[in-house]
Amino acid sequence: MRAHTCSFATADEKGCLTVSFNPATGSGGVALRVPERFLDEIGSYIPQRREDDGSGIWTYGEYVHTYMVIERQRIVPYPPPIVSSWEDIRAVFMTYRSRLLVVTGAGISVAAGIWSTEDLYRVLYLRSLREAVQAVVEHPHQLLQRFRLFVIQLYCRKPTAAHWALKTLRDRFGFTIATENRDDLHQKTGVHPVTRDEIPALDTTRYSALLMVGISEDRFSLIPQFRERGCEVHCLAKTPCPGVTHFREADCQIELPWVVDSLPTTRES
Repeated sequence: MRAHTCSFATADEKGCLTVSFNPATGSGGVALRVPERFLDEIGSYIPQRREDDGSGIWTYGEYVHTYMVIERQRIVPYPPPIVSSWEDIRAVFMTYRSRLLVVTGAGISVAAGIWSTEDLYRVLYLRSLREAVQAVVEHPHQLLQRFRLFVIQLYCRKPTAAHWALKTLRDRFGFTIATENRDDLHQKTGVHPVTRDEIPALDTTRYSALLMVGISEDRFSLIPQFRERGCEVHCLAKTPCPGVTHFREADCQIELPWVVDSLPTTRES
């Protein structure tokens, strides 16, 4: 079992919470890093603080491993997306085939019993910087226990109908699957996706269309890379990701299996 270290930006984007847990040893830790310009808001609340290598970043709690600040990208205003039908989603697979990049997010794994992004913000006290500071200072063990539960979910859950449908579609059309998730549910279907850590280095010019499944925020700025080349960007989710050209508001657990069942036979296609 590998150690899990995840970092989350607070909802107000003023701090970065890092949580680490190793299932093999049971060890872990929590740390909150805050840019100096926000110290006035919470400095008097913290009994201990130390400066980290003169970078203007202040660290509270036990610092663990590495951290990654999730920076929200500037959203370029685009026209409202075209509303898609499930037939349009099927056409995306059949038209672009190996030139399609499919990126999955937390929304595809919720049905497996894994916390969504919204759940994590709630249970890890990430809704504001002050709430995160209070959690780290007053009850870090409770915060770590909740993260342990999240890691256990990652190991124990099974792939959903949408994961298996994407596996079937990938085997037929040869497109690339990338995922923001760390739950290994794609891997459990036999698919080896481009991982979250590999997405930033992905050469998107190899692809002519982007389909985002279960994603409501473009954390890796993939949408502008496709739109700058005039490519279609489709989104299948409960909430549209800003900047997409086509949006289908639907449950991917129902929609993707429908696409599989509606495909023509190999001879017909």
